Amino acid sequence: MKKTEIYIIAILTCAPLFGQVSGNQVQNSSNSNRYATSFAPEKLFINDSSFVIQAKMLLNAKADSYVAVFAVADTAETVIECNKRINTRIEKYLKDLGKEGFVEKKNAVDFTTQTKIYDYANNGDVYEQFLSGYEIKKNVIIPFRNLDDLEKLILISARNKVYDLAKVDYVIEDMEKVYGQLFDAAIQIINSKKKRYVSVTNLKLKKASQVYSESFRSLFPKDQYKSYTSNESTKYSNYNTRYDRKSLRKTPTYYYDKIDYSGFDKVINPIVTEPLVQHVLNLQIKFEIEQD
Repeated sequence: MKKTEIYIIAILTCAPLFGQVSGNQVQNSSNSNRYATSFAPEKLFINDSSFVIQAKMLLNAKADSYVAVFAVADTAETVIECNKRINTRIEKYLKDLGKEGFVEKKNAVDFTTQTKIYDYANNGDVYEQFLSGYEIKKNVIIPFRNLDDLEKLILISARNKVYDLAKVDYVIEDMEKVYGQLFDAAIQIINSKKKRYVSVTNLKLKKASQVYSESFRSLFPKDQYKSYTSNESTKYSNYNTRYDRKSLRKTPTYYYDKIDYSGFDKVINPIVTEPLVQHVLNLQIKFEIEQD
């Protein structure tokens, strides 16, 4: 059989398309997404006797549980006194968490750093550095099931003068289940594509096929946030250049930016209204062609 090349110029997909207002993010956006796929033609045939069909899948999933890490710090003149002070604070903190339904036995404390604190004292014409005390930092690790409880955690922490929320981990408890859901959906897409291609080309395929390549990964919210600082136009009226300008403070805005849906054959749970864990599966199946 003469070698044939099929190029896919437009891919028929099941993924819904959404138009949206761009918002202020366009001011600082590079419009790049490392998981967005190209619309360049995709070569299917490997040689005269085999070709590969690919399915690109995306699943947006809520986490099964979460883990918040709050950082606690304290200072004192000696290490013993400093450790005693921070332990007393954390003990009260954990008890308050327990009273609010966050099971005390499941919470953990991680000792992170112990550092020296230096200061300067005037000694005639010289300021000399001296050891003034110590600082100890510990993390309180709190698992919880409902994301809405994070606000309650922040308020409890503030009452205990704990203000540093270091991070929040999103936990997927059964990754095999997620993978299986994506794999089964990918096989359906591949079989649908195979039926179309065989119908168009009048090829006859052997019954056996094989997995040619596979890539599965998960992206967590901590890696999906972007920021921008709003650009404002400035007008100077009756400005005397002899004086320094003092501008208003412009703070950056952070927002969760999901993966671009373009190029995916199917997106499961496409509507995103909160930070989710995004699972991506690229699956390729190789088919052999019967020779006349």
